[in-house]
Amino acid sequence: MIWAFTGGSARQNPSGGLLYASDGYLYGTTFGNDLDSPQLFRIKPDGSSYSIVYSFASGTLVQPFTQGLVQGSEGALYGVISPCPVYPNGAVYRLDLGLQLPLPSIHYFEPSSAAVGSTVLIRGDHLLRVAAVSFNGVPAGATSGPISITSINGSTTSTGTFTVD
Repeated sequence: MIWAFTGGSARQNPSGGLLYASDGYLYGTTFGNDLDSPQLFRIKPDGSSYSIVYSFASGTLVQPFTQGLVQGSEGALYGVISPCPVYPNGAVYRLDLGLQLPLPSIHYFEPSSAAVGSTVLIRGDHLLRVAAVSFNGVPAGATSGPISITSINGSTTSTGTFTVD
């Protein structure tokens, strides 16, 4: 265990999962009640530096949904608010905390081999405005090796190898 919620300034009743964001912190939410507002908190993975970074409206019974948060390619955090008196059907929220852009990642590509000039589908995260794709470091003409992508969020290289037929 790296952190125990004890009430008071540390609040209580965490809801949903944690998000490991681009700044190296874990982000999560707590439930509120009639007196306390629900909050967005962050903590380092070693359990240090717990802090509340945002408080939702107090007394409105607005509750962050228990499915957690996601970080968008532009750095903002997104979440869902459960149905409540303010939002009877629920709502989606966006919080821009000034986080750095998350690095792109390649999850997989298909096919794993093809002739030069073939279409290759690359799936991953934060592939916003891709500026360059290379196969084994070669932008045109492709040779067998890993696939690299450069986007506005940075660069990444696949762990798998693409084979040129």
